[in-house]
Amino acid sequence: MGTKESKHACISYEDAVKRMSDTELRRLKDAFKKSAGVGRLYLSRNAFQQDVLCEGVPPKITDMLYAACGGTQRGISFKDLLCGLVLITRGSQEEKTKFLWNLYCNDSGTYIVKSDYVRNVNLAPFESVSLFAQSERVNFEQFQDWIVKHRNATVLSKWLLADNCVSLTSELETPTFYQSLAGVTHLEEKDIGDLEKEFWRLKNTSQNGQIDLQFLGPLISPPIPKNALAGLFNAFDENRDGHIDFKELCCGVSAACRGPGVERTRFCFKIFDVDRDGVLSHEETMQMINVLLFVAKENRDSQQYKELTKQLVISDLLEFGQRKSPDGAPSNVTRDNVSLTAEDFMLWNVECNLRLMQPLLDLIFELCHIVFGLWPQCKHMENDIVRGWLRREERRPYRVGQFWYLISRDWWLNWMSYTQHTAHTCDYCKRTASQRSAVDEALVCDESFNTHSLEQHDSYSLGSGSGSGSASSGISAGRHCGPVRPGAIDNSNLITANPYRNVRTLTGEGGHLKRDTPIVQSHDFELVPKSLWKALNRWYGDNLPLPRQVIQPPNTDVELELYPLNLRILLHQAQPSQTSLAAGAGAQLGSWGSTVSGGYGVLASGGGYAAIAASSVLQPPKRYLAYTAAFSRLATVRQVGEFLCEQLRLKAEDIRLWHVPQLDNGAILLEEDAMCLKELFIRDNDQLLLEIRNKDLTWPEELGSLASAQSGQGTGGGSW
Repeated sequence: MGTKESKHACISYEDAVKRMSDTELRRLKDAFKKSAGVGRLYLSRNAFQQDVLCEGVPPKITDMLYAACGGTQRGISFKDLLCGLVLITRGSQEEKTKFLWNLYCNDSGTYIVKSDYVRNVNLAPFESVSLFAQSERVNFEQFQDWIVKHRNATVLSKWLLADNCVSLTSELETPTFYQSLAGVTHLEEKDIGDLEKEFWRLKNTSQNGQIDLQFLGPLISPPIPKNALAGLFNAFDENRDGHIDFKELCCGVSAACRGPGVERTRFCFKIFDVDRDGVLSHEETMQMINVLLFVAKENRDSQQYKELTKQLVISDLLEFGQRKSPDGAPSNVTRDNVSLTAEDFMLWNVECNLRLMQPLLDLIFELCHIVFGLWPQCKHMENDIVRGWLRREERRPYRVGQFWYLISRDWWLNWMSYTQHTAHTCDYCKRTASQRSAVDEALVCDESFNTHSLEQHDSYSLGSGSGSGSASSGISAGRHCGPVRPGAIDNSNLITANPYRNVRTLTGEGGHLKRDTPIVQSHDFELVPKSLWKALNRWYGDNLPLPRQVIQPPNTDVELELYPLNLRILLHQAQPSQTSLAAGAGAQLGSWGSTVSGGYGVLASGGGYAAIAASSVLQPPKRYLAYTAAFSRLATVRQVGEFLCEQLRLKAEDIRLWHVPQLDNGAILLEEDAMCLKELFIRDNDQLLLEIRNKDLTWPEELGSLASAQSGQGTGGGSW
């Protein structure tokens, strides 16, 4: 007994799955992956003892259970482990008896030997006598009849048959992490799940893996004024460790968005209380006034604050200080010494006729939805957030390098109809109407999509700016009637058919916009900034993102480049070694698949590029279409080359770019790195040859020209 490597479970995997819920199955799969290790299909014996049985189980019993559950020298698979766990926790009496039999029987599974059984389970003398009264070994029927009458004979039989206290899930209903956070915040469990998804997406895009001020600053400023960035960050970063963890994010969003008015105002106070002493000093108060005025004047109802000045706000604070002084005594607050405690700050916000705090409250409210991933509580709130955010950004001038996304006008009108429909009273809107009488939205300008500007002469091309869309269930509203919720954002009516759709693209421009019938903003499409596109993508998903970049041609104003240059990137075909060459002159072919990884899906479908040995070139090297890519017409040769090197893992000194005009097999070497594509008369759908230096430091085009000259062809380059 106990020498056999493994024994089959008494129930099948399909039967075991039927006896558990989807949630339990998913939890066990996650636990198995965590315990076994990433990519491993078997759980080791040590992991089985530590993570499944936990400490305290004798090694001999562990070995028996491990073998009975299907464990081998390689380990135990998930299916075998699941069958064993379900049998132990939810098996019938007969199945559990069979399981015990598998633990104790001999290798052939025909009988139990008395000497092995007594030694392993430490039976009492009278129990041993009753089981083995007639023979030194018993079969399954004899063991089954005996164990039913003596369930407490061994620890294992008592554990499985008598106590019946083992279960897959805890019946104590210990709160989950989401439930615990929901209990100490004003957020629902779904809200916490939504925030967690965006939290990890932000962490994964951060260079150091942390949400710190350096990473968060470009995401929230604008609209947050630069002089309020540190204060807002510190309002979330409660422990002042320099980064925002998930709990801090949830607590901050709860206080800023879902809490009562007093809590939201207190959150604003934290922004201005830089030293956290509970009092706004004169300097902090002046900073507060500057921030409040800046945000108010950017409000969509900015006419209300148009005539408001810093001196008027200071005067209002002085009047407030005088009013709160007991019995009309002189106030300690003077024009050169304005300070506020937390209580005075909140009281001033209530009594102030200027309503100067409301625009900041609304801005932070929208920021939490657009940037941090909180979902609006109803479709009407969603409409306020999106349209207000968009109007604020539209009032700002374009910035070079900024990205805007096109959205089909048809989808936009469906969304407007859905979010503006008011057939039934909405509890959320009714509750927040008095607090948010004039919702003030702003834009988050996310520059992470374009890491370098034109002025820096760095890569200036449309990259893959679209995140993975999540086609989630939608906004948590009450009953749905009238206009239905729109599906994923569909921009297919804005683009033309792509003749090279089977060729991999290195950039994320999304598609070629129609040219035969010019498309017009507000008639065919709407423009939204990248931050707003990300939010809509989270809420609805997308089928085809269409990012476009802001450029500034020489001596003109900035503009949005709707039609970047879509170029075809050619590579040289690898030349096979030839038997007629001198011995040892075979071509040195480099594998494309082994040199390219990651990036924007740059792995070519079929074919490959290779460095060509000089001795193998007897004819001009052939070219083939490897990729497509979209670049701004103002992108320089240097920027295009650097972009291609980055995507294809090449060195800048090992490549040259050639312009291959349409209907021409020749090629023009692009030697002026500072010249832009427009100056070189490179047009849409033109070809660029990416020449890669051979391993012997020769250039394929030069060798091809030499071979052509020797053969009397008199022309350089090949055809494809």
